[in-house]
Amino acid sequence: MSIQSPPISRTPRHDDLPRPLLLVGMMASGKSTLASFLADHYRVPIIDTDHGIQQTFGIPITQIFRDHGEAAFRAEETKHLIRALRGPPAIISAGGGAFLSDAVRKAAKAHAFSLWLEVSAQTVQARTTRSKKRPLLNTGDRKQMIKQLTQARDPIYGLADITINANRRPAQVRKSTVRAIDDWIKQYHQAPHYREEPR
Repeated sequence: MSIQSPPISRTPRHDDLPRPLLLVGMMASGKSTLASFLADHYRVPIIDTDHGIQQTFGIPITQIFRDHGEAAFRAEETKHLIRALRGPPAIISAGGGAFLSDAVRKAAKAHAFSLWLEVSAQTVQARTTRSKKRPLLNTGDRKQMIKQLTQARDPIYGLADITINANRRPAQVRKSTVRAIDDWIKQYHQAPHYREEPR
């Protein structure tokens, strides 16, 4: 089961998240950091699927890739994500490849909403220069791999409900993200089809 922060007791507000929010995007786009901020801002738990997957296997993600392969990791990741997406409102921080799954995208569309932290290949390169914890970057030419991943994944990330330019400073990203989410919440509640759906 994915590791998550404890439920937060609170009085409902008009700007509460009506659904889980899935953060998607390339590695080093700032998903984990932003997830912590958004959880505090909207007073909901964080669900970090990478932590949950590591707990399931009992080893770090780099070792999961090495010992079991990427396919085994992705299969477990999809299980954790679909469970979280069908749950109560929360901020869900997922790995860079999570949104590539058709099943994850369908679950997000049906039960949650998604936000893409868009970053350039140059930004990813700069932010991961010294990182040894990125399995997909530990083979071959790192710069070329980042370029290939960005080109392949960006069109799929672009299917998310909200897109935020994450090449900027964290404070700017946070401000833009909150504004975009608040606008989405208003539109969601004003939609003719809106209703509280059982889970």
